[in-house]
Amino acid sequence: MASYALAEAQLPATILKDINPGSGNSLEATYPIQKAWNYVYFVADAQGYNKKLYKTDGTTTNTVLVHSIIKNVRNLAAMGSAITFDGQQNGEYGVFRSSLGTQQTTI
Repeated sequence: MASYALAEAQLPATILKDINPGSGNSLEATYPIQKAWNYVYFVADAQGYNKKLYKTDGTTTNTVLVHSIIKNVRNLAAMGSAITFDGQQNGEYGVFRSSLGTQQTTI
Protein backbone atom coordinates (compact mmCIF):
# COMPACT_ATOMS: atom_id res chain seq x y z
CA MET A 1 0.00 0.00 0.00
CA ALA A 2 1.47 3.35 -0.98
CA SER A 3 1.42 6.29 1.33
CA TYR A 4 1.68 9.89 0.30
CA ALA A 5 3.25 12.83 2.03
CA LEU A 6 1.74 16.22 1.47
CA ALA A 7 4.11 18.84 0.13
CA GLU A 8 4.11 22.32 1.58
CA ALA A 9 1.36 24.26 -0.13
CA GLN A 10 1.90 27.69 -1.56
CA LEU A 11 -1.66 28.65 -0.74
CA PRO A 12 -3.60 28.11 2.48
CA ALA A 13 -5.73 24.98 2.69
CA THR A 14 -9.44 25.42 2.02
CA ILE A 15 -12.51 23.24 2.42
CA LEU A 16 -13.59 21.86 -0.94
CA LYS A 17 -16.94 20.52 0.21
CA ASP A 18 -18.64 20.08 3.57
CA ILE A 19 -19.62 16.42 3.40
CA ASN A 20 -21.21 16.42 6.85
CA PRO A 21 -22.61 19.94 7.42
CA GLY A 22 -22.67 21.14 11.00
CA SER A 23 -20.15 20.73 13.73
CA GLY A 24 -17.49 18.07 13.81
CA ASN A 25 -15.06 16.51 11.40
CA SER A 26 -16.23 14.00 8.81
CA LEU A 27 -12.77 12.95 7.61
CA GLU A 28 -11.64 9.58 8.92
CA ALA A 29 -8.02 10.39 9.72
CA THR A 30 -7.25 6.78 10.66
CA TYR A 31 -7.61 5.70 7.04
CA PRO A 32 -4.93 6.58 4.50
CA ILE A 33 -5.71 8.83 1.58
CA GLN A 34 -4.95 7.10 -1.72
CA LYS A 35 -4.26 8.53 -5.18
CA ALA A 36 -5.43 6.61 -8.24
CA TRP A 37 -5.42 8.10 -11.73
CA ASN A 38 -6.27 11.81 -11.38
CA TYR A 39 -8.24 11.46 -8.16
CA VAL A 40 -7.57 11.29 -4.45
CA TYR A 41 -9.74 8.80 -2.56
CA PHE A 42 -10.63 9.12 1.11
CA VAL A 43 -13.05 7.76 3.69
CA ALA A 44 -15.48 10.19 5.30
CA ASP A 45 -18.42 9.91 7.66
CA ALA A 46 -21.36 11.68 6.07
CA GLN A 47 -24.22 10.70 8.34
CA GLY A 48 -22.86 9.22 11.54
CA TYR A 49 -21.06 5.88 11.62
CA ASN A 50 -21.38 5.32 7.87
CA LYS A 51 -17.78 5.55 6.69
CA LYS A 52 -18.08 5.81 2.92
CA LEU A 53 -15.66 6.19 0.02
CA TYR A 54 -15.29 9.60 -1.62
CA LYS A 55 -13.03 10.95 -4.33
CA THR A 56 -11.88 14.40 -5.41
CA ASP A 57 -9.87 16.00 -8.16
CA GLY A 58 -9.42 19.08 -6.00
CA THR A 59 -12.60 20.85 -7.07
CA THR A 60 -15.90 21.24 -5.22
CA THR A 61 -17.90 19.87 -8.15
CA ASN A 62 -15.84 16.70 -8.40
CA THR A 63 -15.67 15.90 -4.68
CA VAL A 64 -18.23 13.11 -4.70
CA LEU A 65 -19.41 9.91 -3.06
CA VAL A 66 -18.12 6.91 -5.02
CA HIS A 67 -20.64 4.29 -3.90
CA SER A 68 -23.79 4.84 -1.84
CA ILE A 69 -24.55 1.26 -0.74
CA ILE A 70 -21.20 0.16 0.71
CA LYS A 71 -20.48 1.55 4.18
CA ASN A 72 -17.79 1.19 6.84
CA VAL A 73 -15.16 1.32 4.09
CA ARG A 74 -11.59 0.45 5.07
CA ASN A 75 -8.32 -0.90 3.67
CA LEU A 76 -8.00 1.48 0.73
CA ALA A 77 -5.31 0.61 -1.78
CA ALA A 78 -4.52 2.14 -5.17
CA MET A 79 -3.91 -0.28 -8.05
CA GLY A 80 -3.19 1.65 -11.24
CA SER A 81 -6.30 3.64 -12.09
CA ALA A 82 -8.47 1.60 -9.69
CA ILE A 83 -9.02 1.77 -5.94
CA THR A 84 -9.62 -1.39 -3.92
CA PHE A 85 -11.27 -1.53 -0.52
CA ASP A 86 -13.52 -3.58 1.69
CA GLY A 87 -16.62 -2.63 3.60
CA GLN A 88 -20.09 -3.63 4.67
CA GLN A 89 -22.98 -4.30 2.32
CA ASN A 90 -26.41 -5.69 3.27
CA GLY A 91 -25.15 -6.49 6.78
CA GLU A 92 -22.21 -8.53 5.47
CA TYR A 93 -18.75 -7.36 6.59
CA GLY A 94 -15.50 -7.77 4.68
CA VAL A 95 -17.02 -7.33 1.23
CA PHE A 96 -14.05 -6.72 -1.13
CA ARG A 97 -14.56 -4.22 -3.96
CA SER A 98 -12.63 -2.55 -6.77
CA SER A 99 -13.69 0.72 -8.39
CA LEU A 100 -12.70 3.09 -11.15
CA GLY A 101 -14.40 5.86 -9.18
CA THR A 102 -18.12 5.56 -9.93
CA GLN A 103 -20.98 3.47 -8.58
CA GLN A 104 -21.30 1.86 -12.03
CA THR A 105 -17.61 0.79 -12.09
CA THR A 106 -17.56 -0.56 -8.52
CA ILE A 107 -17.54 -4.36 -8.60
